[in-house]
Amino acid sequence: MWRPTDEEQKMVLSFILDPEFVLINMQQDSFAHAKMTISKNEFLRVLYWLEQENFLIRLKNVPYNQKKYFLTDKGDLLYRKLSADE
Repeated sequence: MWRPTDEEQKMVLSFILDPEFVLINMQQDSFAHAKMTISKNEFLRVLYWLEQENFLIRLKNVPYNQKKYFLTDKGDLLYRKLSADE
């Protein structure tokens, strides 16, 4: 089964931790290209994998242009582990 690299996981988790990041921001090229080293499709693939593995939670019925993805406790532990491995 496919699994994203540690670097990909850390990048997506860091975006989710950013209070300014809303998924809709990915449509603004200046925001996305400044920080991303993977394509938008790859970003979404990693995002959905993290959600499936319970590292992220997606809130339902969130108004457009509002933050809807957040780290779970498991996701926070993963991010700390990946950050410590630097």
